[in-house]
Amino acid sequence: ADVKVNADCNEPTAVVTWDAPWASSSCEDAGCNAQQDKCYEPSLECMGTYPDGVPIPSGVVTGGGELPQGTSSFECWATSNICGDSLHGSWTVTVNSEQTIDVTVQLSPVISGDVLRCIKFELFEDCVSGPTIIQKDIFFGGLWDFTGQFTDTIKAPKGKYVCITARDQLHTLRACNFLTCDGGVYTASFLGDPFFGGNWLQGGNLDGYKKDNPTASHDVIDILDFGHFVAQSWTIVPIDTPCASKPDNDGPGHADINADGIVDELDFAFIANNFLTSSKECCCGAGAAGMPAPLTSITVRQLREAGLGDLAVADLDKNGILDMDDISAFLAGERPDKGPDRGPKGTGGVRK
Repeated sequence: ADVKVNADCNEPTAVVTWDAPWASSSCEDAGCNAQQDKCYEPSLECMGTYPDGVPIPSGVVTGGGELPQGTSSFECWATSNICGDSLHGSWTVTVNSEQTIDVTVQLSPVISGDVLRCIKFELFEDCVSGPTIIQKDIFFGGLWDFTGQFTDTIKAPKGKYVCITARDQLHTLRACNFLTCDGGVYTASFLGDPFFGGNWLQGGNLDGYKKDNPTASHDVIDILDFGHFVAQSWTIVPIDTPCASKPDNDGPGHADINADGIVDELDFAFIANNFLTSSKECCCGAGAAGMPAPLTSITVRQLREAGLGDLAVADLDKNGILDMDDISAFLAGERPDKGPDRGPKGTGGVRK
């Protein structure tokens, strides 16, 4: 049968094998001795050509071997030495310009149920050239996996990759892992609690997508993420965040971290538990060396000057500064004035 495969990890080629072609015939020659089986065997001739038309060695034709990118063609002819009848068979092997990565990605708990999220992967071959970036819609959960976990394969352009990072730019920090190569396939895992040495995607980073805003805390969970949470608190939002729906630099984010369809205290728990936590430094220190210090205080004026004026609503004590006192106020029951159509009870004003 025709075969299509991805290139092997760390290689521009793929090793593909098959059972040797064979032929048999039911033609009989009355003059043959029954013990002389070769009397009845048809002749078999096979050949193959690489994508550039160069002939393939006979050993590869009959049993497979290393094949280059593109489509290699093979064919065989079987002819009966007695009856003269003949048959022709052909097949192709196509090696794609992609490689396969077996990957496991876990969102830090607690995730409420099945959810589709856009995950950004960065693949590093070295610390000189830039990474290969892949953004893919990942379905977490389902019948065959744990809630908040994805276990499957993704495809990447062929390369000699060493390290990989992963993040949900709307909800998590960046995690990283070194790739292993086994059986022609890369393997990477973003799994388990960092407290026990794991590297799941830690939730609570709500402004990682604002790459063009230098004030945004792209790689740390700090007071700005609290501001994003409060600005969207008690709103009903779609659970899924596919890549096609990712907001631009100036658009509002998506603070429903636990994927239950509402922005509430369960989402605030991610920010509180991971407060001042930063993305991991890995893969040549990507993004970590120039990472600004976490913000614990910023004035409302500075927020507006930075294009983040929508976060001013999180200044719960109304002193013109978004800081730790506002988190304390939230924990004490203060809620923002967001209008009569907002809030769990449909009331406006600061609530206790």
